[in-house]
Amino acid sequence: MDTAVFTRYVYNKKNYLCYVRMDNNRKWIDFSMEREEKKVSQGEIYVARVERIVPNIKGAFVKISSDQNCYLPLSNVKKPFYTCKRAKCMDMAAGDELLVQIQKEAQKTKDPVVTTELSIHGSYCVLTTGNTQNGVSKKVSKEDRERLFSILNTCIAGRTLPDDVSKEFGIIIRTNGADTKPEILSWDIQSTIEQYGKIISTSAYKNFGTLVYEPESFLDRILKKIDIRNVESITTDQEDIYEALVSYYSHHVDDVSSRIRSYQDDAISLHTLYGFRKHMEELTSTKVWLPCGGNILIETLETLTVIDVNSAKSQDKHSDFLLKLNLEAAKEVARQLKLRNISGMILVDFVNMKKSEEMVLIDFLKKELAKDLVLCSFIDITKLGLVEITRKKQYPPLHEILSE
Repeated sequence: MDTAVFTRYVYNKKNYLCYVRMDNNRKWIDFSMEREEKKVSQGEIYVARVERIVPNIKGAFVKISSDQNCYLPLSNVKKPFYTCKRAKCMDMAAGDELLVQIQKEAQKTKDPVVTTELSIHGSYCVLTTGNTQNGVSKKVSKEDRERLFSILNTCIAGRTLPDDVSKEFGIIIRTNGADTKPEILSWDIQSTIEQYGKIISTSAYKNFGTLVYEPESFLDRILKKIDIRNVESITTDQEDIYEALVSYYSHHVDDVSSRIRSYQDDAISLHTLYGFRKHMEELTSTKVWLPCGGNILIETLETLTVIDVNSAKSQDKHSDFLLKLNLEAAKEVARQLKLRNISGMILVDFVNMKKSEEMVLIDFLKKELAKDLVLCSFIDITKLGLVEITRKKQYPPLHEILSE
């Protein structure tokens, strides 16, 4: 079974909270890290003030504090929640105060991007004002969808909100909700709706710059995607994380003391024991070696990631070897997309081979991509033979986090 590790790690003189999941051979199969210093983060909701609207760029500039500007695309302004409407006109105008949510964190010289379409995350569901239709994750089997829709509709019908709170929102049940007990799922849906109602009803009394909603913490986010039944142990050298893990999993498993381990050894640190330096060098390198002697080169551009598969050291150019090389590369590509949290459009240039072997490769690649908890899809093969993949962006990729 897999094992997981939580630890604090210093990289380039900056402090990070890290999570790693590895198989029996200590090969990393999942990884996340986050800077510990406080900054404006994706998902936070603020009371913002409109500074100016610039029609030429189809956007507006708003402030969420005296020293933090944000960019609001006008396409993201749909049924905004005004906390103070200073302008007499119905449309958004300079001086208005309204709720905005951080959609993209600041990048280099670019300010954060915000939206008036709000999303509130529960443990097993997401409430959004951008899409008012209710639904279930696409990764949930057809057998479970009808049952989950029934639970969802019952919860929404039985939940009342204050008169001044808009009923126009939708709720999506996440993939992890399919294996959750009905009573727990119902409670999560209802508490998420109540949290949304409280945010909207109380924000009218909040001052400009107030943080009215802070999304789940890094630890909470990771815990939601760990199925403790498939993990042999979770080890941490941080006392606060250990206590949080024990508290959380005491409601999920009976033998929590044997699953959650506190690591205390002054002779060797936890991140040294699990080879963090070696793995970080791999995850920040453009070249990743494959078992057969080939490699993949990963180049991340502004809006595109390009991955090139090479035979490299191997002199074997036979058809069987080329298929083996491409299959190893496909497995590693799916792994690197997850570990580096690469999103957007990805192009992969596999080594050319026979048409029949190409279909074998594509089927294998689709199965590897389907293992990703983040929506990752095979799109097509271009006329030049490049494989197109898209991966949904939920959180900043590794290279952005390390360059903050």
